[in-house]
Formats: sequence, structure tokens, C-alpha cells
Amino acid sequence: MNRKFTLLFLLMLGITISINTMAQRNMNRQHAEKRKTALLKNSPPLGWYNSSRDVLFFEDFSDDLDGWTVAGEGVDNWQTFDGNSAGGNPPEALMWYNPPFIGTSRLISPIVNTSGYSNINLSFLHAILPWNSDFTVGVETTSDGGTTWNEVWSMNWTSTSDYAAFEVFTVTTPDVGSANFQFCFKFDGNSQLIERWYIDNVALGDPILKDVATRSIMGLENQIYGDESLIISSQVNNYGSETVSFDVKLSISEGSNVVFESTKQLTDLAFNETAIVNFDPWTTVIGDYTATVSTMLAGDEFPANDQREQSFTVYNPDYYCIPGGDCSGGDGIIDFTFAGIENLESGCSPDGYGNYTNLQATAEIGSTYTANIKSGYNGQIASIWIDFNHDLVFSPMELILTDYEMELGGTTYNIDITIPENGTPGLHFMRVGVSFYYPTSPDACATLEWGEWEDYSILITGNSTSLNAGVTSINMVPVMLAGNVIPKATIVNDGIETISFPVTCTIPGTGYISTIDVSNLEIGQEYQATFAAWPATVGVYNVQVQTYLTGDENPGNDMLSKPISIAPYRPDKKVVGEEGTGTWCGWCPRGAVYMDSMAMKHPDTWIGIAVHNSDPMVVDEYDAGIAPLLFGYPGGLIERALERDPSNFENAYYSRMTRVAPATLAISDKTFNISTGELSFTLTSEFVATVTNFRFNAVLTENGVTGTGVGWAQANNYSGGTQGPMGGFENLPNPVPAADMVYDHVARAILGGFAGAEGSLPATVNQGETFSYTFNTTIPADWDVNNIEIVGMLIDQNTGFIENGATEELVTGMPNVSENKYLNIYPNPARNMIQILNPSSSGNVFIYNINGQLVAEKHDIKDSCTLDISNLENGTYIINVVSDKAFFTSKVTVIK
Repeated sequence: MNRKFTLLFLLMLGITISINTMAQRNMNRQHAEKRKTALLKNSPPLGWYNSSRDVLFFEDFSDDLDGWTVAGEGVDNWQTFDGNSAGGNPPEALMWYNPPFIGTSRLISPIVNTSGYSNINLSFLHAILPWNSDFTVGVETTSDGGTTWNEVWSMNWTSTSDYAAFEVFTVTTPDVGSANFQFCFKFDGNSQLIERWYIDNVALGDPILKDVATRSIMGLENQIYGDESLIISSQVNNYGSETVSFDVKLSISEGSNVVFESTKQLTDLAFNETAIVNFDPWTTVIGDYTATVSTMLAGDEFPANDQREQSFTVYNPDYYCIPGGDCSGGDGIIDFTFAGIENLESGCSPDGYGNYTNLQATAEIGSTYTANIKSGYNGQIASIWIDFNHDLVFSPMELILTDYEMELGGTTYNIDITIPENGTPGLHFMRVGVSFYYPTSPDACATLEWGEWEDYSILITGNSTSLNAGVTSINMVPVMLAGNVIPKATIVNDGIETISFPVTCTIPGTGYISTIDVSNLEIGQEYQATFAAWPATVGVYNVQVQTYLTGDENPGNDMLSKPISIAPYRPDKKVVGEEGTGTWCGWCPRGAVYMDSMAMKHPDTWIGIAVHNSDPMVVDEYDAGIAPLLFGYPGGLIERALERDPSNFENAYYSRMTRVAPATLAISDKTFNISTGELSFTLTSEFVATVTNFRFNAVLTENGVTGTGVGWAQANNYSGGTQGPMGGFENLPNPVPAADMVYDHVARAILGGFAGAEGSLPATVNQGETFSYTFNTTIPADWDVNNIEIVGMLIDQNTGFIENGATEELVTGMPNVSENKYLNIYPNPARNMIQILNPSSSGNVFIYNINGQLVAEKHDIKDSCTLDISNLENGTYIINVVSDKAFFTSKVTVIK
């Protein structure tokens, strides 16, 4: 059934309310108009429990249907449902169409002692989802166990529209006053005409005769400036059973000084009726004020809801921060569209600031809209604020888009933006900032070196969420070592009221539970919750954090969980850094210098890969994967978790080295046939954590790469030294001729695709399991195999991060090297000496053990040479003969 809610559906409802009842028709209509796509906003008005002095019975169905019975048809149709369609908190009562029946079905309450009462109030939340019309729902009472039923309220359903309401009735049936009082929710008709009937928060109590309440203060939603005529209004409700007349007073105070008062009279306000009071206008003066609205009903039995206060500021109309920038180079904003705003080809604003507040967007709280932004230069970062609180200050809590990276100039980026639930209705200023390379979010009033600001207007509609505490993240790394672990989480106030509430961290299966109290968390404010220490032991756990805010209107974000593995040991770790570079890039010599620096400083724990773009060394598949992740060239990714300029690689390296890797990573079983170029090797990981959706990957890199022709010369903006020293490039020309350039760490092939080899690991790998995967490839003949390195990677597909790396040179550590028939070694096996017949005119000889360690070498041999191996232990060794024209390899066995 296609459920569409319209403002007209109440006009199609035939509602019959029995004598001796008072139905809340106004509230029904109000809630129906607010509903758009769900029944989640059907909450009762503030103070609704106050309509009953003594609560005799309350049911939220948290104990299922315990104590309730079903009479007549539909015994199996009534149940509880873990939802909040009626408007309360889960669970709720539910009657639905299956199994089908025709007749009357009653859900009967437990017995309630109403002795001494002549009338009582009954209230409840409910929602009706019909398939078709022509059925009846209602409420009845009995005091003789169900032999006789007396009607309180009934509704003959003649519409196919959904219905949601908070109902309040004064019950005066003959059953009131009995010690055996019961009431029921009744359905009468064909059950297949109704899909579901949800019921929650059922309350029965002694009605208050006199109780009026101040529900809201209106007129302070927008920015207020000095010397304006301000009209303030208030919504007032009668929660008492009697019709009453009374005064309502507005006071405006500056500190303890009352600067303005206005009093209005309301007459004949009936039970559950609402009135809007418009006070006299006040001519505003710059300053900070408090508006107080008070009801003044004589004999009010519940004065706690009589008064409401709201602070506000009257601003100097001349005050408003004007930021600056420079968009003359194409930086900033060319096109911007959002929720009705269309500002195309706007050009560069004077001094980098464009005032377009004459253009207005319209957006609803909780809805998502697409912002289309185009800049004229690469590497722009965009942020957007809405001044929700009208203080003319764009604060971090008012960011609706934070540091969105737009890599390419001239490209329109489509960015989905959701108006937050703690946004406030009304007309607001909206600021858009776009800057080259540096984030815009720290300061919406900044003067940008390269960038532009634009201001617009936006009308926010809909209803703010008053009470909403949520858990946004659990701030714990996924793999840790055993010992005292401190659970942490980020809590946020996504409502518009300051809130206080407890937050609990639970780790099932361990007995651990820790609760802290969060106090006075303001609108949009985040809180870093730090819980008690957890004595963690090796294993896999699910950490759960939950907020417990009374009246929370969005329970969907109250709890968050995160799997955490406590590892038995810390695996050896190598950090993989991928640098985006190109011979066309004049600043990329900086990348080469810092890549060499990292290799020298951290030879055992750093793996550097130079990923070339648009030059003769480009690997298209690798370039296509990394380019969208880079802010610019030179740029780099540290384990694809941190994007940094090469000059900041080291700090990012240290940050990632502190993490416990989820698995070891080793390269083994390597075989290489020098004649055919065929290469095979295996990656193996022992997992110390349980992981999902991981993959192996491998990259081949080459050092000492040279070339001639177009594209091999290196652009060099450091030439001449005006940019300061840069590893000697300041002494080289621009460009550096190809003949003088040697490129290191060059990515030559990515064997598993950018994301890794699909199927190289199971979907889930459990703590303690070991898996391997073999890669096979062929080395092209024009690569220098003596300078090739194999890089292994372990990639988390959930985040895209590289969680561990391994590296090994191609021509070392190869016990299974395919022998070259042209290299003659004798005797073999050998004892103390070996003779090598060199097929090349000259070269160098290197001998490695099976672990890849260099154990002997001899340089500048000619046609043949003799080597002393008397110091070598028994075993198999790899002999490489390397010349400027060829590479030869073979094995020799030493036996003493």
C-alpha cells in the first residue's frame, strides 16, 4: 500500500465520539499535519501526564501483554511489537489483520481499583494503518468482568488514510468508582480491512480540574536587530477538566531589570484547547535579554508548567563578520546550487567575498538535499554553515558540510547534505567557503590566501527534535593488546534542549559495565565519554555504548556497538606510503626527497611506492585508483588512512606505527625464471584479530629507473633556490634533463588491482587462523630485475586502509630460483673453492644464503673467476652474476 499523508485526510474521517467523552480533535489535526513519511512524531504535548493528579494505572507494554486478556475474536491478532509507530518508546501493543476474522475483538486491561472516584482521565497514543474502510475502533469499560460493556469512545473508520493521535478522554461511565474497573481497546469488523493498530503509553488517573500551561514562546526564531518592532507570541494549553479564563503575561528582562511587560486575557478556554496569545510589540534595544511568559490562573493545581523562559540577543544591525579571499586564479566558487538557490557563472567576487543573501534556499529539517559546487582550480576544499542560533557567528556546531575535497577544477561536485534534527525553523544566513589546499572549517571569518566566500539565505521548515542524545562513535582502535583498556565514545546532543543523562558502556560476556553521567550538554555539543578501565584478555568482543535520555525522541541513535579484538601479541608491522608524483609536476622533487628520507630513517618499517601520473612510468590501473584519493601532486597516502604532503609523511608514519596490526604479513615461496621472466610468490598472514572483508595485494617497484625522450625530464620548481633547499634540486635546472634523472621506488605493476585480489581471503577470518595466497606474473625484459622489489599488502575493504605491509627484493632470498644454463659453476657441490665461468665479458658476483642475506661478493670479474667459500656453512646458496648488460643466477651446494 502506498502510504501518503495529506493535510486533508481528517476531512475524510467520520469520527463519532460518545457522550461523556472529550476527544482531543485539535491535537489529532495538528499531528496529522506534521506527519510526512512516518508516524514517529506523534508524541503527546508537554505536560500531558499532568492532566491526571493521581495515576492509577500506566502501561508502556515493556512487560509484553502481561495482565491483559483478549476476548471475542482475534485472540492471536494482539501482540507486542518492538517499534514506536504509536509515538512512544518501543515496545508497543499491536493488533493486525492476520489471522483473518469478522466480529469483535477486545484487548482488556488488568483490574484497576477506582473506588472513591466519580470520573477519571484515560489517555493513550495510537496509530491506525488501514487497508480499507468500514470498521470501528473504540474504548469501553466494564466492572462485572466483561458481561456488560459501556462505551467511552468510538471511531467509525470511513477512510483509507493513516491516522495517528494522542487521545485524552474523561471517563464517567457507571463503572467508574468500582474496585473491579476494567477498560478495553475494541476492534469491530473485518480484520482484513486494517493492516495494524498500534497503542502505547496508556494512562488512567484522577483528572486535574484547573491546570493551564505555557507551551512555547514564538517570535524569537530569527535574528533580532536593534530598533525593530518585535512581536512575541505564546501557545497556551488547558490541561484541566474545567473551562477557565485567566491572564497571560510577557516580561522581558535585561539581567534583573524588567524592561517591558504586556498582559493579555484568555476567556473560556476548554479542556485540551490551545490558544495563541499575541503580546504588544516591543521596540528592541541592543543587548542580551530573557523573555518570560506566565499563565496566571487562580487555583492552578500544577503551577510547575505555568511559566516558560527563553534567552535571546538583540544585535547591532551593523555587526556581521565579512571574510576575505583571493579567487583571481580560478580558486573559489564558479557555480553553486542548493535547495532552490541557483548561482551559476558568478565569477570572482571582489576581495573574495560575495553577498548573495538575496538568493534563498528552502529546506526541511531531517531532509537531504544536493549541493552542486564547481570551482575553477584544482584542489579546493569546501565547507558550509547555517547560523541556526542567529548569533551571527558561524560556529563548528553549525557546519552542515565540513572540508569536502574537490580534486578537479571545472568539475561539478554533487554533495548530499542533510539538514540536522537540531536545526531550528526560520530564516537564517548560510555561508559557503571554498579554499585551495587548506581546510575552510576552522574559521568562517578568515581571509583566505586562495579562495572565496559566498553568503546566502535559507528558510528552514519543519520541526526541531527537542530531546535527542546519540552515540556517534566508539573511539577505540579495532585491535589492542591485553591489559587495562579504557573504552571511549563520542556522545552528541542532536536536539535543541540542553540535556543531562547517563551513558553506559557494556562488554557482553565479560561482566564489564561502566556508567557515567553527562551533564548540561548543549545543542549540537559533543562529549568525549571516558569509561572505567576494562581488564581485557585475549579474545574477540563487542563493545556497546548506549545513552539513556528520558523522553529521547530518536531512539535509533541511542546505541552503538563495535567489534574489538584483543590480540595475543603485536605482529611485526611495516607502513606502506604511496606517493602521487609525475615528471610534469614541478613540486614533485619534494616527494622524491622525502621518500628517500623515509627510506633512510626507517629502512625496516617503511615501504615507499612512487605512483606516477601522466608520464612514461605511469601504471594506469594504479594511477586511476590513487588519484581520486589525493588532494594534489605531490601528495601521498599513509596506509591509505591518512592523506599527507610528503613533508608530513613522518608524523603520519608514527601515527600508524602505533596501531596493532590485525595480522602478520610475510612473502615466501618465491620463484623466478630469469629466462622467461616468470615470477611466483606467496603472501601469508597469521591473524591476531577477527576481521571481515580483507584482501591480499602485491605491487612490484623498481629503483634506478631511467629513460630518454619526451616525458622523462623532471619539472623542477626548486631550481635556483628561491623556494629554499630541497635535497639538491635547488642546484639543478628546470626541467632536470632526462639524462640526469634517476627515479626510485617506481610502481611498475599492481597485481591484485587497486583494492586487492578478490577472493584472496575468506569473507571472515577468525582470530588465530592463518591464510596464504599466491601471485603469479611475468617480469618484462626491459626491467632491471636486480632493482625490483616485491611489496605485499593486507587491505581492509571496509575502510580501504592498508593494515600491514611486507617487502623483499626480487633477486635475493630465492631458494627455488630457476637456474640459468649459461652460467657454469664447478665443482657443484663444492667444499672450499668454486670456479665461475662468466658468460658476460665482465660483471660482479654476489652470493646469498637461502634467507636472502649477502654472504660473499667479488667485483670486476672477467671471463672467469675463483671464489674462496671455505667460510661458508653447509647448505644451498644463490649465485648472481650482474653486468651492465645481463643478469645470471644459479645455485650451488656447499658440503664440508
